[in-house]
Amino acid sequence: MHTNIYVLKSDNLNLTTNPFRWIPKGLMYDLMDARNDNSVAFPRVLLNDIVSGYTVAQLFNALQSDVNTLQQYHTRLSNQYTNNPAGVNIIFSFYGY
Repeated sequence: MHTNIYVLKSDNLNLTTNPFRWIPKGLMYDLMDARNDNSVAFPRVLLNDIVSGYTVAQLFNALQSDVNTLQQYHTRLSNQYTNNPAGVNIIFSFYGY
């Protein structure tokens, strides 16, 4: 079992002691990686991750000072970059938007 994958994908966005709680831990990883976690190798993860190729710079460029929610982050990232918009929507849906 790959427990690190489950930790990344099982974030508690209601944990008020975490000031960054609106950014799910695995979101950025799933936008960058080239692996679809919805497979036999990861049977507990129900994300059809068909997105890859985002860079750290792209992901952080979308995190500007006026971005304070997952919805705002999704909008900013989608407006700045057009890498697989349908797949990006699937990933953001998985993480609660």
